[in-house]
Amino acid sequence: KVTLESQIPIHLDYKIRIIKEVAKALRDSHDLSIIHRDITPENIIVNGERITLIDFGIAKEQISRVNTLPGIVLGKPLYLSPEQCKGGRITSKSDIYSLGAVFYYMIEGKPPFNSTNPYDIIKKHLERPVPEMKTPVPHELKNFIYRMLEKKPENRPDAREVIGMMRQFLKHGKSNHYESIDN
Repeated sequence: KVTLESQIPIHLDYKIRIIKEVAKALRDSHDLSIIHRDITPENIIVNGERITLIDFGIAKEQISRVNTLPGIVLGKPLYLSPEQCKGGRITSKSDIYSLGAVFYYMIEGKPPFNSTNPYDIIKKHLERPVPEMKTPVPHELKNFIYRMLEKKPENRPDAREVIGMMRQFLKHGKSNHYESIDN
């Protein structure tokens, strides 16, 4: 068993499959009005064919009366959505942004925004455009990752759309000629 944080070389098709499986877990939790709020490489366990999303420790029910206090930020800054960075309203689309940041990390070998100062990372999530991906992957895949990382939640896909797109990439073999990337 390894987490994605382990930096093992993974073929692009398997990365797409991992994102699809995590999106399925998110779809199921979102259907129950539960938002994970801490999607990170450390919280995705890969054990052969089994991919597991763990640590629902800071998850919250969307309809719960117990909300995070305004201005309180929970989660790891490297993968936080802009609305989480502001201590704003969290929705299922917040998880999709974080999953997009994890996907970016899986492709590029580094998160979209990084710094030794957590406040700098938060500021980048809020203000900077997502850095251009340099790793050779299909153009459509890059564009979809950028959509997952849209600043405005309403511009992001939902978990079902992520699942559908990942299935399309796997079914049509759009990533087959792209080799494993050693991060």
